[in-house]
Amino acid sequence: LINYRSMASAEQAKHYIIKKLVFFFIVVLCAWNATKMPFFLAFDPESEEAKKVGLYATISLVEWIRSDGGYQGNKLACPAISFFLIHIMIGITVLMLIAMTFIFPSWRRKYGYWTFSFGIALGVHTMPAALQHKLWLPFGFTCLYVIVASLLGFRTLRLYDRNPRTCERHLEIEHYVVAFGAWGAGFAEIFLGILPNMSKHGKTGKWPLASYPGPSELFGDTLYDLMSEAFALKVFLFLVIAFWILVPMYMLSVDTDSIKEVALKNSSGGGKSKKVA
Repeated sequence: LINYRSMASAEQAKHYIIKKLVFFFIVVLCAWNATKMPFFLAFDPESEEAKKVGLYATISLVEWIRSDGGYQGNKLACPAISFFLIHIMIGITVLMLIAMTFIFPSWRRKYGYWTFSFGIALGVHTMPAALQHKLWLPFGFTCLYVIVASLLGFRTLRLYDRNPRTCERHLEIEHYVVAFGAWGAGFAEIFLGILPNMSKHGKTGKWPLASYPGPSELFGDTLYDLMSEAFALKVFLFLVIAFWILVPMYMLSVDTDSIKEVALKNSSGGGKSKKVA
């Protein structure tokens, strides 16, 4: 006899583990990129050091690790604020919106348009940088499929009332796809940069030098450089104040349904199950 109850339990356990892993990697990636923000804010592209050395992608490790020759890593062609800080802000926003759907499942529909709008913004904003990279094909494809998945998410939201159960499942998948795409550069940084450098340091006792001593050949001459860093800083601060402070405060003040959703889930999970005759 087939034990359908155990099969369903195993499937639920698998789904639970996947959700926890996705949530964990989202939080870790957001926290990691947040550590770079003060260093990118402090970076002066007009300084002598910047003109001589350029801009490191893993700038936090460069600042933290000074021993054994100092950590170096890969160089960025794009500017610190108009590309990377705005990229971090948009990426963290979309990832945290997705992470919150694991706590409040109703948010997939309630705030789906916000999530997918930021997904499209992330793909469009990152595309020029992706296409000028030596790995332009996988990076460009990642930007494209994040945009496509977000557009499909808009379609799912529009059709939700016709078939809520199927659309809810599609929304969950589309959220996962956008999250995986937003991880793309983070995975590349870890597996193509940080881990190989750590391996070489373990073998030689010295951190490997950057692939070239000076700035990237495109440094200061990219599409993002059309926006001055001074103006980009104003854009970044506006986005942070609007979407990391004001909007969350507003959501907390009006979205009482989500609080009730979690309270109901906790109370039903902690209560005794009823016996069925």
